[in-house]
Amino acid sequence: MIENLEFVRGPRGLSGQPDLADLPTVFLWTVLCVWSINNFVRSTMGKALNAVRDNEMAADAMTVDTRRTKDGGVSFRGLLGRRCGGLFAHVMRYVNPGNFGIQNLAEVLAMVYFGGLNSVYGSIVGAVSISLLGKPSVRWRFSSGSSFRFCSSS
Repeated sequence: MIENLEFVRGPRGLSGQPDLADLPTVFLWTVLCVWSINNFVRSTMGKALNAVRDNEMAADAMTVDTRRTKDGGVSFRGLLGRRCGGLFAHVMRYVNPGNFGIQNLAEVLAMVYFGGLNSVYGSIVGAVSISLLGKPSVRWRFSSGSSFRFCSSS
């Protein structure tokens, strides 16, 4: 039993994280993660995971080891989540449970649904679109016809 977890400070959160994630570092890790996700989705394990997602009984009938496939998917998601969580902590320099509420979950789900459930690049487009639309400092000005221009208030 773990008796004392005071070093993580509980609901007070972790503060004083070093500033190790600048923009080029985050961009590099983003490119590496998108590349690895694309490779995973197109691999045999990714195709098996899609088959299990669509119909587990049919995938099992087609000799897909569903338990191993699910374990591989969870491990891959955990690896990416760990990397992204570390980057998030270094960018924000303060992490507490309030950063991960139901509103953030709804925003992430909206990003994925907006971009397409089965598309890696569509999810990126959805994330950028929802992020831009959700900013209060961003205004959209509609000009003549159906064209619009993007204006950022400073």
